[in-house]
Amino acid sequence: MAINSIKLFFHFCRQPHIFLIGMMGVSVCALAGAYIAQYGFGLEPCALCLYQRIPFMVVIGVALASFTFYKLGPFIPCWAIAICALAFVTNALIAGHHSGVEQGWWESILNQCGGNTGNTSLSQADLLARIMTAPVIRCDEVPWVDPVFGLSMAAYNTILCICMSIFCIFGFHSALQRSRQFIHK
Repeated sequence: MAINSIKLFFHFCRQPHIFLIGMMGVSVCALAGAYIAQYGFGLEPCALCLYQRIPFMVVIGVALASFTFYKLGPFIPCWAIAICALAFVTNALIAGHHSGVEQGWWESILNQCGGNTGNTSLSQADLLARIMTAPVIRCDEVPWVDPVFGLSMAAYNTILCICMSIFCIFGFHSALQRSRQFIHK
């Protein structure tokens, strides 16, 4: 069973367009989960949560662009997979940083996470009005924790993105070999 799964995975990696569809599917599911948590369950995202969505959007855009421009050459899907790997690594770094902020290991590098307005020229009345109307979503407060493993959504995102970046590295290597074979035919 395990050997067949490994063979299937490597066959999947050797088909760059199918691989990109898989990466796009993972990204769509991750974004859907984030939006369902936000709008369905009322878990308001902090600034770091919002930044973690951007690399998933990049993966979707790169995959769609690869499908559009694949006729320009056999290496287009390879480079698309490489960009997806970089996006997943970036997301893993953002999510890892967010996880560390949630655990209290370090402070966030973003001013928005601590409620800083960033504008020190406001009058006291304007500042008070801004504070009273602004929702306070702190990055160091965990809105949801998995009851089984005790992990937050940022921790799960870190794990997911590390795994996806590793898969992309394997996919890039396999797609590159396939493209070289295509050129030499």
